[in-house]
Amino acid sequence: MKRILLAAVLALPLAAQASEDLSYSYIGFGATYVDPDGFSGENGFGAEASGAITENWHLFGGFQTVDIDNQADVDNWNVGIGYNMGINDHLDLVARLSYEQTDVSFSDPDLDDFDGSDDGVGLRVGVRNAFNENFEGGVGVAYTNYSGSDSTALFANAQFKFGDWGIVAEALASDDGTSIYVGPRLSF
Repeated sequence: MKRILLAAVLALPLAAQASEDLSYSYIGFGATYVDPDGFSGENGFGAEASGAITENWHLFGGFQTVDIDNQADVDNWNVGIGYNMGINDHLDLVARLSYEQTDVSFSDPDLDDFDGSDDGVGLRVGVRNAFNENFEGGVGVAYTNYSGSDSTALFANAQFKFGDWGIVAEALASDDGTSIYVGPRLSF
């Protein structure tokens, strides 16, 4: 029994290789639609970047800005580190830990203006699968905690690839609202 356990532990680094069909080095930008509970849905802009630092580790960051009801400007950004482990030749388990920050600027003629920011931590765990050389998709759970206020969401994403370029779409849904991101991505 001890020999089997030792052999399994020694084989872990070999089993943890990332899938070759999935790139963790990319840059992208796109349109964002945010529909927070209690407000009307609004369009915005987003950008994303990720860079593989080893076969299984990557650094990432993102930015999103939205103007809500012409009264509030909301800017979100994050930076973090991710771990991707190959489950098979086309499927990765992905975990990401990030620092999150939201800046809000609110102005209303009937109320006092407000400017503020809050920061916190984010955690995402999911799977990412290359179905073929032109299409990949993923699903998972996202958790964020800002100063003791937390939110859990489900997400799904897809990428249609054309060589190094692709069109990415992601939807995120929680009790706080939904968001959709669509845009081009360059993988390298």
